[in-house]
Amino acid sequence: MNLVSHTAPAAVTPRFMPVESDCMEPTLRSGDLVAVVPVDTWHGEGIYALEMLPGALELFRCAPDYLGGLVLSRDNPRYSTRTVSREWFLAHVAAKVAGTLSLLDRGLMERAAAGRLDHACGLT
Repeated sequence: MNLVSHTAPAAVTPRFMPVESDCMEPTLRSGDLVAVVPVDTWHGEGIYALEMLPGALELFRCAPDYLGGLVLSRDNPRYSTRTVSREWFLAHVAAKVAGTLSLLDRGLMERAAAGRLDHACGLT
């Protein structure tokens, strides 16, 4: 038997980013966490974090249009859609959303953040 060595690609550790508005509801809610991978180019349709102001990232669903540009939209219909050039996109792209962190107990997270957890739960 001849075994072929296979080396896995280098592991990528995603970064977690909080969703800070209702712009991607119902897909993502304010307070959810998304796993993002830093990118500096187009990696196909999906949700991207774009740097709209220095240091301020916003989430957009991005898809190509038929003229060679990219359509930036939000999942919440209250927000407008716009089309940008690929050059504009490349100047603003910071990361692509690779996944979400699903919170099973949002109330627990909110109480922990506010320092209101009761630590007398009987576990040692």
